[in-house]
Amino acid sequence: MALQLDASMEPRGGGTRITGTFGRSLAGRIFPYAWYGFLSIFVIIGVLVTSLVPDALLFGAIFAGVPLFMTVVGGAAMKAGQSRDEEDRREIMRFLTQELQTRPMA
Repeated sequence: MALQLDASMEPRGGGTRITGTFGRSLAGRIFPYAWYGFLSIFVIIGVLVTSLVPDALLFGAIFAGVPLFMTVVGGAAMKAGQSRDEEDRREIMRFLTQELQTRPMA
């Protein structure tokens, strides 16, 4: 789910113009919704079992507790990945400057 450059290249004034935006891939944008949606199913079932089935408190607590823990860990991992966004942006720009000899247009 790293930051990526989505760009196009077109001829311009004896060179090539690169125009683009930084952002997440489609999979990187969809994954958090799929992850939390999937885990929420287990939390809902665990809560329902705990509240509706007699003597199933431990089962319901485990069935809901593990996905809740996974939600917290997943959130921390996604937050840690976002902290690298500026570093990724600098690395992409460094690559464009050094390897492709790009420069900003005046």
